[in-house]
Amino acid sequence: MSVTLPTSALLGMLADLLHTCDDNPEVATGCILVHTALADDPIDVGRTTVLSGTSTSSTTGLIGHCREVADGTLAPVLLPNDGVSMTIAAFKPLLVEERRNEITTFLRITADAGRILISRVDDPGLFEVDEQQKQVRFPAGNLAKFPRSVWSALAEEHVAGEEDVVGPRRVLPLEAAKAFVSVARRRKGKFETFSPHPSAPTRVQVGLTYQGLIPAPSEEDGVTSTIPTFDVIHPPLPDQELTPVLRPTG
Repeated sequence: MSVTLPTSALLGMLADLLHTCDDNPEVATGCILVHTALADDPIDVGRTTVLSGTSTSSTTGLIGHCREVADGTLAPVLLPNDGVSMTIAAFKPLLVEERRNEITTFLRITADAGRILISRVDDPGLFEVDEQQKQVRFPAGNLAKFPRSVWSALAEEHVAGEEDVVGPRRVLPLEAAKAFVSVARRRKGKFETFSPHPSAPTRVQVGLTYQGLIPAPSEEDGVTSTIPTFDVIHPPLPDQELTPVLRPTG
């Protein structure tokens, strides 16, 4: 099974999902799960084949989930983060080649017998891999240990209950802010958040093809404040001089 997509799309997708996975590639949450699916086209009306990617961290609880239009079929497979980093480093020079020559290059992911092969394909219609092309190979992660609760957590709609404090305060951990701001910066999009009340998880969206999740704050964070918890300090300044308003004459 294999899937082909533009180099920039694959490398960008993998880079974004590295922000929300664990550092240890030996555990399932230190991997990125990818597979093909039919989904709404982010640009045109209708359904299309996409490569869907998901990552999560057992330490921060963050989840990242995105998709890119692709060609082919790939059953779910785990890409360990060290293999992902190696792939980005190996093929990043292609992005320079694209800009210099005004071309589009393509990469193919092939999964076979627990091994991952990522290789350059000059034309997405070609199905034979040129052995002279640069390739990256690494073992797949253990798919059986990837947490299945990730997608239901992303899709769940939280409604405020009687005991929930509804107010403007949101607690965003530093790790979450750094991860999703980095994604938004690369995608040149807005970092949008959705949460029905302060004690619920916060859903994140960047553009039309990326979403994520920040877990609900812990009890120590507290969610009852409606304003910042310390006073504003006003400096002892003299009265401000008002700038006269010039009105047109005649």
